Amino acid sequence: MRKGIGIDFGSYMIRANASMGGNVLCEPAMVAVDRTTGEEVKFGNAAKRLISESSGAFSPQYPFVEGVFANAPLAERVLTWCHTQNFPMDGDVRALLSIPCGFTPEEESEFAEIVYRAGYRECYCVYSPIAALIGSGYSMEKSYIAVDIGCYTTDVVIISEGELVNRFCIDKAGYAFTQAIASYIRRKNRLGVGYQMAEDIKRKIGTVWVEGERRQMEIVGRASDNSMHRTVISSDEMFEALEEPCAAVLEVVCEALSKIPTESVKEAFKNGIILSGGGALLEGIDRMIYGVTGVKCHRVSNPEFAVVNGLEKILTKLPEQIHNGPNVSSIALKTNSYLDAK
Repeated sequence: MRKGIGIDFGSYMIRANASMGGNVLCEPAMVAVDRTTGEEVKFGNAAKRLISESSGAFSPQYPFVEGVFANAPLAERVLTWCHTQNFPMDGDVRALLSIPCGFTPEEESEFAEIVYRAGYRECYCVYSPIAALIGSGYSMEKSYIAVDIGCYTTDVVIISEGELVNRFCIDKAGYAFTQAIASYIRRKNRLGVGYQMAEDIKRKIGTVWVEGERRQMEIVGRASDNSMHRTVISSDEMFEALEEPCAAVLEVVCEALSKIPTESVKEAFKNGIILSGGGALLEGIDRMIYGVTGVKCHRVSNPEFAVVNGLEKILTKLPEQIHNGPNVSSIALKTNSYLDAK
């Protein structure tokens, strides 16, 4: 089997699993930028450490929150780094990367060119919800509605008896949730909070479903006069804060449900909506989708790592010679038919 790396090139995290003795990598998609020169100095955990130890000399940036093409030169350097971390002396390595369902063939080819320049011999892409299904052990011989809520995009695929029959993509997902929280606090409390603070709020008290204990969190924000102030916000306020991006997610899910082939509706609804991605961890989002659509919604057991785990499985089953172009989503569906599956 040829050496390979499966990379989930997320906007907030970069995750990679390598075949044949490589490493498992999980790094924040963060760059440390010198505040004086504007130079990008460190990436990932090294950037995080540098920022925490620099007393404000370096600032964090998340360059891929608007997609991989927002900073193609940096994407190339990150992919090279993934290669050298796993197979530093080997040029015969294939890369399998997750991509949004909204990628055009031209964008797939452009992405592949970035990967080739990073030193890989071959590049293949697979839609993130398909990788997540396979990474979570679902048999592709059945029919599913799979929804992957990543950082920048929410991607939906309709699988009908092993065939990809439809795909959907919107640019509202985890990052939009975080932005919505920051905007709400700025509007309601007249305080500015940074990306990391808004992300912490989302993870600790973010919810879109009325159930359980009401939670509160003390936050620190910057007022218009540049002074720092403390205030307390509650989980109840998250409903209003997250209304707009969650409505967009619900809209694309409902659109996908309307496009299920007639012959697959019964089985697809029985299997339910399969939810993955870091955005799937937002409290109550599975219950919200069920409440609106009437279709039961299952969050996979390891939402944040479902995609990269799927890429690793697909890598081990890909044929040595592939002539179907850079996107192997259809091949990935077939390769899973003889894996251990639910």
